[in-house]
Amino acid sequence: MKVTTDACLLGAVAEVKHSKAILDIGAGTGLLSLMVAQRSKANITAIELDPASAQQCRYNFTQSPWQERLSVIQQAIQTFSVGNHPGFDTIITNPPFFEKSTTASDTQKTMARHTSSLNYYDLALSIAHCLNHNGSAWILLPADSHSHFITASTNTGLYVNQIVRVRSSPKHREHRHILVMRKQPARNPHHTELIIYQKHPVYTEQVHQLLQPYYLYL
Repeated sequence: MKVTTDACLLGAVAEVKHSKAILDIGAGTGLLSLMVAQRSKANITAIELDPASAQQCRYNFTQSPWQERLSVIQQAIQTFSVGNHPGFDTIITNPPFFEKSTTASDTQKTMARHTSSLNYYDLALSIAHCLNHNGSAWILLPADSHSHFITASTNTGLYVNQIVRVRSSPKHREHRHILVMRKQPARNPHHTELIIYQKHPVYTEQVHQLLQPYYLYL
């Protein structure tokens, strides 16, 4: 599956330094899990519904220096249970985002990109179930859909604490939002902005610094 700059930014900005347990929902081939493994000492659980993606994710983990801290579960997050686990310190997810668009012909792409396999309410409920009391969830969403997710989160016990607005360039409108959700409400959620390019293909200094630890030729 294609690696997007937006997904890489999510993996780069998520605060994981002090996390002991991280959950990656809809892990795909494991990109986000590997990124946060690189800058934390946490045990990371990747949940992926698609069997082929989960298999590729598992292989990618075995080829990494952090394989002892990485595990993959091929399962729908809606049926995942933390059991006696106290919950995760950090949850990261780049969820399906084509709510109303025509279904793609390729089954794997359909599962990865359409909310038919995981709607926003189920996602919010799953995050609330898996997140510990002091944890944070980092969620990448289309800018025009983030309000739908916030609405779906009502009554799940999750609250927006921060919104990172992502734009391709100073001339473009924001196209992605990274929501930071916690179980404690914030009186005034913090708003920040990330601009990817000074002028395509030249990254802004901020994005260059965020992605440099992960890109071999940057």
